[in-house]
Amino acid sequence: MNHENRDAFGPFMAATGKLEKLVAGLQKQAQDAQIAIRTTREQEEAQFKQAMVAMFRDHQQRMEAALRPKVVRAWQSVAGVSALLVLLFAAWLLMLKQANDRLGAAQARADAAEIKAEVHEALRHVEITSCGGRPCARIDSNTPTWKSGNHEYILVDGKPGKASRHPR
Repeated sequence: MNHENRDAFGPFMAATGKLEKLVAGLQKQAQDAQIAIRTTREQEEAQFKQAMVAMFRDHQQRMEAALRPKVVRAWQSVAGVSALLVLLFAAWLLMLKQANDRLGAAQARADAAEIKAEVHEALRHVEITSCGGRPCARIDSNTPTWKSGNHEYILVDGKPGKASRHPR
């Protein structure tokens, strides 16, 4: 039986050896296939990345080309609005200057009218006549005088003024 077991066991051993070779070959093929798949995947990933970068660049260039006229129009609008604001400011300054000039002229006219009114009021208290063809005024000799510059004046209302008074 021992011999018979060996004979029966021999083909089993041969089949096991063939099976081990077959498994080793399949493992080798699986490793080679995994390496090939990994290499192919890496190549495809690199190609995909390059394609994505190219597509992104193309998309960016198209977007820039599409937006460029709008950006130009926006800057033109900003420049136009700025110019309009500068013109409005200049017009406002011109109007302000004219109003100030008018105010100054009105103030000068008001001052002149006030002086004329004071003169007319003073003339109501003075008697002016013609003395030999020359104007003259009746004056009280006790009236104090008013000095201004190189001239001497007589106070018409008889009230003391702000400047120094010198009796005549």
